[in-house]
Amino acid sequence: MKNFWYFVYLYLTIYVPVIAGSARKICILLYLLAALIIIFRNQKISAKIFNQCKVIALAIFCLVLYVVTNVFIFHADPMILTATFSMTIVPFSSVIALTTLFIAKKRTDFISDFIKVAVIASTISIILYLIPPLGKSILFLLAGDEGDSIRRFYDAGRGYGFAGSLFFGYSIVQAIAAVFAIKRKSRYKYLFVIMILISIILNARIGLFLFIILLAIHYFTNSSIRQTIKSFVAIIILVAIIIETGVYKEFQESLDWTLEGFYMVSDFLFNTKYTNGFGHFNGLAGSFLIWPQNIQEWVMGKGIYLLYGYKGYSSDVGLILHLQWGGMIYVFLLLCPLLFLIKEGIQHKSWWYVTIILMTLLLGDWKGDLFTQSNFLFIAIILYLLIIKKNEVDFCCYSRIQ
Repeated sequence: MKNFWYFVYLYLTIYVPVIAGSARKICILLYLLAALIIIFRNQKISAKIFNQCKVIALAIFCLVLYVVTNVFIFHADPMILTATFSMTIVPFSSVIALTTLFIAKKRTDFISDFIKVAVIASTISIILYLIPPLGKSILFLLAGDEGDSIRRFYDAGRGYGFAGSLFFGYSIVQAIAAVFAIKRKSRYKYLFVIMILISIILNARIGLFLFIILLAIHYFTNSSIRQTIKSFVAIIILVAIIIETGVYKEFQESLDWTLEGFYMVSDFLFNTKYTNGFGHFNGLAGSFLIWPQNIQEWVMGKGIYLLYGYKGYSSDVGLILHLQWGGMIYVFLLLCPLLFLIKEGIQHKSWWYVTIILMTLLLGDWKGDLFTQSNFLFIAIILYLLIIKKNEVDFCCYSRIQ
């Protein structure tokens, strides 16, 4: 129990559950307040951590300055102002605070801690699915009762968990955790992976596609043929057991929705006709690609956020959303922290870290707005500090937090 509050804070900063509606801003401010309290109580540790992130802090400052200018001078959609605060300043402060706790508590293996909270999150998702009234109550508490949109997701077997962005960002974080879990040497790793994958299926299939891509890259670049065959045989056996025992029937609606996603991919890649041209991927590669119309829009954007529609047009593609709101300047400033992290990963020859960043960025920001609808920036920075830069931080010179 000595690390109980550390794991509570770890869970909250990774999954960022917030109450919908007017309470949302209060919850975000409470996350920031908690981070600042930890930072100011442990200023020596926090200062050393911040020193490793000065370039990221500068990039975030420039991004915030541009967003404020675009909103108050050029009258861009102000929704991005709040989103920028919650996707940059709050996660960055939480990274410093969490790393401070990690050091002060003398933790040594962040990936193990990450996998543990991912399994806890998965357990919560499964319990909420198996208790529908409770699951529905938590979903409407976190996502809000937004009429047909939320109810349609719920009826399709989606939206189970205690986390923010259940329909997108949650599954991306879970996919990264699942790949880390399968790379570990643990007798329970396949059980953990299956639990995490169930939590993905219950919420957003984008995480399943990301997991498959990262897993394929891992096995084809790092594993022996024997290990690869053993892993796939183990997965096939587990799937056969699930089918034979009828356990899958408990998750029938979610599995049908996930299978539909693979049909869409098949239609998009191989020109099959499973969805008769109405799959979501057709939109991502067609009608959702609403490009800027002139030089000014390419450079500065149009100040509109197309996710929720504008004069009959809408888009789910992250790049399009960024370009239409703030142009290439906004896109560049958004990418600056990740470009710095990728550069650091290459310099330290941390190729797996670079692969995770690039694949998540390419897939996630194509399917949705990776920056405003997920906690990916937090995950990228915390992995950078506690994997790549771990040996450059002195873990032994500071006492525990009282």
